Amino acid sequence: MNEFKKNKPCPIFIVMVTIMFIADSIDTYNSGLEAPIIKHTVTDDRLEEALSFSQALSHTANLVSQASGVALLLVAAGNFAIFSFLNALADYGGWAVC
Repeated sequence: MNEFKKNKPCPIFIVMVTIMFIADSIDTYNSGLEAPIIKHTVTDDRLEEALSFSQALSHTANLVSQASGVALLLVAAGNFAIFSFLNALADYGGWAVC
């Protein structure tokens, strides 16, 4: 029974996973809105270029965020509760800036 208490998820971890889920859901919703806005604001002859540029920026940001996630895991020294808290803060910061 004592082992169960050791392995029980930390409440802060559950809260951070919930925050990350909400942030990812908002990000997916925002990504879906991007193409119609670009299509509305860019002329037809430049549409392909604008969509390609937007996609390239998105992939670059994803690559950088994955690398910083690994760095956060190293800083957290394998403590996933601290890692999830730092990751949620980084996700919120990125979402708030955009």
